[in-house]
Amino acid sequence: MSINKLGELLREKTIDMQLLQQLLDFSDERLFQHFDAAVSEKKAIVDVIVSQDEIEEIRKLCGNFQLQLDILFKFYNEFCPISQVTDVDDYIQDVKKHMASSNKVMLREVLSQDYWAFHEKTLFISRRCYKYIQSRFFRNIFERYVQEDTAATKVEYIAQRLMPEVFKKYDTYCEQFKEWEKLKCSDASLFWNNVTDVNAELDLMEVYKEHKNQKLIQTLDHLSKISLWTKRLVELEKVVNLFKILRSENDWLNKSLEFLKDNSKKLSQVNSFFNCLNNNISNANQECWKLIKELSNADGFISFLEEIVEHDIKNLINGVDDHSDERLVQEDTVSSLIQ
Repeated sequence: MSINKLGELLREKTIDMQLLQQLLDFSDERLFQHFDAAVSEKKAIVDVIVSQDEIEEIRKLCGNFQLQLDILFKFYNEFCPISQVTDVDDYIQDVKKHMASSNKVMLREVLSQDYWAFHEKTLFISRRCYKYIQSRFFRNIFERYVQEDTAATKVEYIAQRLMPEVFKKYDTYCEQFKEWEKLKCSDASLFWNNVTDVNAELDLMEVYKEHKNQKLIQTLDHLSKISLWTKRLVELEKVVNLFKILRSENDWLNKSLEFLKDNSKKLSQVNSFFNCLNNNISNANQECWKLIKELSNADGFISFLEEIVEHDIKNLINGVDDHSDERLVQEDTVSSLIQ
């Protein structure tokens, strides 16, 4: 294809999307140099020149097309669970069809509203949802709504009814956090559960972009870990009880579990609690917590060890070792390991 013909296709937007995407692998400057060189050789062919501004505009249109496909594809996959939304596969397949037929559709066609007619009811909400795809906070709200709404079985319902309610709840929670220290943990923990990047979540909230502070960030980071630490301390308490370790009724473990399970505690109390908790568990690393978890599920094994302690360990060891030429294992060594 001649450079002049290519220029004509671009100006009239009759170039197919596959060829356009391949063409735009080159920089705007490089493309303009090619078109400008063609005009320089044949000064009369001024009607086929493509200016640098036109190339820039065409690149933007092509980018918008690719972005729209990605927006729709991710909306259907992320916010229309296939196990619940019975017609979502029709929408996904239509998006895939558009992706696969880029060599058969012209730029001019994808710019028409009719091209997206099948997705008309989801275009607006899918664009709005796109920036929140990675938000755990937003997803927690969405998952609660979609699980509780038995009518959410169609894509159109998700787009037109459910998602607007999700955004309304999201905006309400954002407003409430302007006075976050007064909030109860129970009002916030559900939606901050499993959040791993507090800064990224706050950046998405318009009301916090200029009002972030380190105390809030630290509080929310701790809040997102409450379920993890509740689970860990419950496992630790079980191990302590299994080994019949003497403890006072009001030790730090009891106090910690009471705080974590108290639905009336305020967000303003969270940081001081975790400071105390860290002081008490400073020597416990990840491997230690893994061991505690395993021991908490080993009731039978621990009972077996207790029975061994009550009998003559030497007979057990020597009985096993009769078939070995190695040195007998000392009874006190095994006893110490059990203890």
